[in-house]
Amino acid sequence: MNKKGITAFFSHTFFAAVFLGLCLLFSLKVNASETVMIDGVMYYLEDYGTAEASIDSVTTRDIPAGSDFSEVTVHNQIVYNGKTYKVTNFEFDPPEDTLEEMILRKTDSNDNRYYPRHLKKLTIEAGIDFLDTNFSNYIALEEVVFEDPKDMENMGLYFYNCPNLKDIYIPANVDVLPRLRRCPNTTVAFAPDHPKYKVVDGDIYSKNGKILYDVPNGSKNYKVKKTVKKIEYSAFYGNDNIKHIKLPSSVKKVDGFAFGDMKNLKSIKFSKEMIAVRPDIFYRTDKLKTLTFPKNIRKISLFCDGIGLKKLRKIYINAPKLKKIDLADIADKSKCTIYVKNNTVKNQVKKAGFKGKIVVR
Repeated sequence: MNKKGITAFFSHTFFAAVFLGLCLLFSLKVNASETVMIDGVMYYLEDYGTAEASIDSVTTRDIPAGSDFSEVTVHNQIVYNGKTYKVTNFEFDPPEDTLEEMILRKTDSNDNRYYPRHLKKLTIEAGIDFLDTNFSNYIALEEVVFEDPKDMENMGLYFYNCPNLKDIYIPANVDVLPRLRRCPNTTVAFAPDHPKYKVVDGDIYSKNGKILYDVPNGSKNYKVKKTVKKIEYSAFYGNDNIKHIKLPSSVKKVDGFAFGDMKNLKSIKFSKEMIAVRPDIFYRTDKLKTLTFPKNIRKISLFCDGIGLKKLRKIYINAPKLKKIDLADIADKSKCTIYVKNNTVKNQVKKAGFKGKIVVR
């Protein structure tokens, strides 16, 4: 693949993206004077000579019979009825602003959007001020080409369920972190001299290997590498391949949603050096059956806001004493057994409201 024709995406700022998307949508409703489709892209024209572009709003009814829009270009400037409009935004109101929402969205017979089933190549011209789009269930998509690779830094994109997506290349001067789920034929490559990221065995790490940023695929029995000290936000989120995870003693911190929405995750063994577990790391992870906490653990909070941990059956707590324990979100405490090292921890578990079976071993 030509390195100038680059496919990529990403933004960690989930809530900022949602807020900004809503603001732009409100602005569009107030200011749009006319809507026109040019070369397969929907443009919302504004009175003061600007326009906002969208492909997600294009339905099968918008496509003239016999037309083929498998390759589409988003222009940075258009002319309509003799008037020139600068395109300021592309995909101002995407249907999903987060990886979580993309995973929740399903492609079915009621989805009448045209491009998820037909778009193979999207080209984005340079000079568009705001880029905020993603590709959820774009089953025909092969590549997204940025005329200016630096524009990738403006994107808030993820790729989910894009089985035909080609490999993604990130040049050294672009600071963007791709996030892929259910894209089995896609690999990510960073320039060898990229200052921030590298790929090892398909996973994305910091240049020094101490931070694990993203695991797009992975084996069923996944062992985090011994160089890793931190697992980043949503690093495994939505990964359906992995069933068991083991963290080496080098890992000291796991950020939020790290193991969220892992539909097949059954067990996880935490690092010996971890002293606390965040409450949101298992959000929407329902098949998890076994958790093992090390002797250094001091704070355990299994609270997923009512979503997740529905089949948890065994918890091993190897600590001699805890500072805090919250088991509020264990869905069926009567079927869950907690194994502890002594009566001190047993009493702490009881005081936390757990009424299931507790075994001192």
